[in-house]
Amino acid sequence: MVSCLQNFAGNLNPQAMMKFKKMAVFILFLSLAVPAQGNAQSSADKQDEEYVPTTYFEKITYKFEFGLKNLLGGWTEIYYRPADARADGKNLIAAAGTGIAYAAIDTVGGLANLITFPVPQRIPLPGGGAQIRTAFDDFKKANPELYEEK
Repeated sequence: MVSCLQNFAGNLNPQAMMKFKKMAVFILFLSLAVPAQGNAQSSADKQDEEYVPTTYFEKITYKFEFGLKNLLGGWTEIYYRPADARADGKNLIAAAGTGIAYAAIDTVGGLANLITFPVPQRIPLPGGGAQIRTAFDDFKKANPELYEEK
């Protein structure tokens, strides 16, 4: 397989060769970033279950996932904070300001956690970081009477 890739790469011009090498490094990075345990649920999602990573690999994987989740999902706080305030009957203007602030903090904090993931100590974020939810979760919270136990 290696000789096949060398033959393929050897026929490329220098610019294409550089792109090929970057893509190979990126794929290698992604393959190492995936948890080796094969859990159906990521360690970052286990935050709600009081998940406590024990080994070094679990800690850095948890921190990497937490950072990636907050970097990519921090902007969702702009939506979720006012939606939660509306469902709870609180001030929407204050919640919108909190959502904007938390979005910026979660995004920057996610980047900081992602950059420093080899150091296992997680950088805490307000509210536990970005809460990735679905529209169904919000509907269920806004309409609890539809989901009461009978």
